[in-house]
Amino acid sequence: MSIQTITRITQILRGDFDTDFIKIFHYINWVLLIGFVFASYYIYNLRIAISVLLGALIATVNCIGLDRDCVNLLRLKSVFAYMSRFAVRLGLILLVVTALFLFFPKQISSFAFLIGLSVVVVNFYIWVLGILIFKVIDNNREAA
Repeated sequence: MSIQTITRITQILRGDFDTDFIKIFHYINWVLLIGFVFASYYIYNLRIAISVLLGALIATVNCIGLDRDCVNLLRLKSVFAYMSRFAVRLGLILLVVTALFLFFPKQISSFAFLIGLSVVVVNFYIWVLGILIFKVIDNNREAA
């Protein structure tokens, strides 16, 4: 990461949100995905790593899709278009997950798959904790 990226992350943690936040959020999703997969491979085995990878890919791609849908909702101002894309995406996710567990039940670990699905949630909580920590630090500086 460059100094500019680190500076921008610090500004976001202090509450200066803009379009860079979403880009950085997606970037960290991919970093966490790679980290989860490597960690699961080294701690357990390839079967667990593949399960984590599949779950994390689904969660990350869904997060990107939600971002695009929200941008389109604001641009087109059509709730119907947003809801229809959302429903189609959920249907596709349901089909993919069902197919994975029906056709490859022995190759996919359901627990590892759920861990992979949690990549976006972990990223979200990292941001929330970071923002809270920066708020506490800023409040302590103002009080001193």
